[in-house]
Amino acid sequence: MIVADSGYITEYDYPVTVQCIVREANKQNLEPEMVWAILRQENGRVNKHSVNTNKTLDIGPMQINNGKMEKALKELQEASNMSYLEFRSRLYKDACFNVSVGAYVLRKKINAAGSNFKGMGWYNSANEPHYSRYLASVKEHYYTLKKSSKVQQEISAAKMDLYANEYKVQPKDANVSKSKKSKSITNQFVQDNNSFYNLPANIKIPKTQIVYR
Repeated sequence: MIVADSGYITEYDYPVTVQCIVREANKQNLEPEMVWAILRQENGRVNKHSVNTNKTLDIGPMQINNGKMEKALKELQEASNMSYLEFRSRLYKDACFNVSVGAYVLRKKINAAGSNFKGMGWYNSANEPHYSRYLASVKEHYYTLKKSSKVQQEISAAKMDLYANEYKVQPKDANVSKSKKSKSITNQFVQDNNSFYNLPANIKIPKTQIVYR
C-alpha cells in the first residue's frame, strides 16, 4: 500500500475529479470503479461531516470515520509528516486528499477481508446486517459504473492524461511496432511511477492498469 504524502497536493482540490479517482485507485492497486462506487454510496461532501449514533464523525466525500478508521488515519498522519490539525483539516477541505485516504483505507479492508467485494462491504462494517445491506448497494453502484460507456470513456481519458502528464509516459517512437511500443510504455511506466511516488523498487503497478484507447 502507498500512503498519501505531504508534498503530492500543493493546493486544495475541492471537486472530486475522475482524474483524482483514477490516480488514487491506481496508487492502491484498485479498480477506479471500486473507489467510485464507495464514493457514490457514501455521498459525502467537502467540508461537511455526518454524526453517528456513537458520536464518531464521517468526514468528507469518502465519509472517513474518525473512530473505526483511527488506526489507519494515525498511520497516514505519521507517514505524511502532518500535524493532527493539518491532517484533519485536509480531510475536510481537500476532496482529493479525502479520496486518497479513503482508497488507502479500502485497500486495508480488502487485504484484511481477503476479497474485493468483502473488503468493500467492510468499508462500512463487518457486522450484520449492516455489512450485507451496504455491500448490496455498493455492488449495484459498481456494476452500474462498469456498464456505463460514458463512465468508461471518462476513466480511460483520465488514465491517459495521468500517464502522459503525471507519470510522463509517452511512446518514444511512433514507428515502433504496437507490441514493442506497448512493452516500452509498460517498462517506462514502472520506472517513472516508482520515481514519481518514490517507491521501493520491488513495488510495481500491474501492467493491466495501463490503458490506451
